[in-house]
Amino acid sequence: MSAERSDPAESAGSRPDRHLLRWLLTWARPYRGRIVWAIVLVLAGSAMQVAGPLITAAAIDL
Repeated sequence: MSAERSDPAESAGSRPDRHLLRWLLTWARPYRGRIVWAIVLVLAGSAMQVAGPLITAAAIDL
C-alpha cells in the first residue's frame, strides 16, 4: 500500500479552496433563481411533512 493515499475522512474536514468556491459561485450565477426556488420548495416540502402528522393528531384528538 502506498503512503500517498489520503483518507477521505481526513480531507472532508478541510476548508474549501477559495479558487474552487469562486469558480462554483461563478458557474451558479445564471441559476440563482432556480437555486432559490429549489431551496424554498425543499423547505416547504419539509414543513408539510412535519405538519401532516400534527394535523392528523389534532383531528383525532377532537
